[in-house]
Amino acid sequence: MLNSENSSAHSSTFDISDPNHLLRVRGACVLLVEDNPDNRNLIARYLRYSGAYVDFAENGIEGVKKALVNNYDIILMDIQMPRLDGLEATKKLREFGYDGSIVAITGYSKKAEREDCLEAGFDEYLTKPVQRTRLLFTIANQPRVRRELNFEARSFIH
Repeated sequence: MLNSENSSAHSSTFDISDPNHLLRVRGACVLLVEDNPDNRNLIARYLRYSGAYVDFAENGIEGVKKALVNNYDIILMDIQMPRLDGLEATKKLREFGYDGSIVAITGYSKKAEREDCLEAGFDEYLTKPVQRTRLLFTIANQPRVRRELNFEARSFIH
């Protein structure tokens, strides 16, 4: 389900103002599907600084292939990419039965864009420029990340 960035915390989530949420991404295995090297480097820096493992794909085709053979806790997917955009890549992943968390990353913040992401199978939506706290909060609140991470590093499959 696509969550609103302004939604209030409920019992299975935690408050973004709580600094402990930053610890909850330590050890998370993240696939970052982003064609822009500057955005890739910035987001990867945020994630690595917070203890996450980061793998990359530069387009939707590469992202789909990696997602289907590796065990990621979450996928961060740019919407506009060459070869296969994020919407189509996410639709393909869902068609193949991928049930992990996929978060859209886009430069657009229109309501219609959010609805398109929901229909394509995204679980959450972030706008660029990506804010570090919002990114980490979003990752930490995804069900698979909450369920599987115990604040210790896990092995990462390449």
